[in-house]
Amino acid sequence: MTRKAEERMPRKNRKAEAPAGVEPERTPARRTPARRPPARRPRRRADAAGTVPAATPAPEPVVPQVPPEHVLEVVNRAYYDAFQSLDLDQMDRMWWHDDRVMCIHPGWDARHGWPDVRKTFEDVFANTKSIRFALGDVRVRVAGDVAWVTCVENLVSEEGGSGDYLGAVLATNLFERRHGEWRLVLHHTSPFSSEDAELPEGPLH
Repeated sequence: MTRKAEERMPRKNRKAEAPAGVEPERTPARRTPARRPPARRPRRRADAAGTVPAATPAPEPVVPQVPPEHVLEVVNRAYYDAFQSLDLDQMDRMWWHDDRVMCIHPGWDARHGWPDVRKTFEDVFANTKSIRFALGDVRVRVAGDVAWVTCVENLVSEEGGSGDYLGAVLATNLFERRHGEWRLVLHHTSPFSSEDAELPEGPLH
């Protein structure tokens, strides 16, 4: 190509010429990054019949189940703890608050409905300085959402102006489970004559 023809060409099409005696600069070739082969999953071998066994699922954690009888023993003890506290708020949390509940204290008439049942505890607490229960012969029966606990109440009570009192009564506590929670619907006690009544140990509440 002549010099005049080269001058007529656009600059972008011209090739840069290296000076005499200097080798033209070479553009380094771009390297393609190496690709890793995909991870191969372990193949399950087929048995003699040609069947490939299914993958074994991971075992689920075992959650120990608490027997309902044990739960009712704890709830029943919580009722007597509330009684010993002489605190109406604690006793409120042990009962269902509707017309189906019933309570019979020793020597008292039967009281029906939560307002009347609550009034009995209000009267007992107002006339008792301290009271403590030692339970004996505790037996629990559960039938679905209903459970009953029978026991002997060995108690010490310091009534207003009458001094210490040691006595024992037979008690039946009926609990009903609603929305997963057990609460009382019946408390029934009757006099119990026994020479085996034991004095609870420890300080009075």
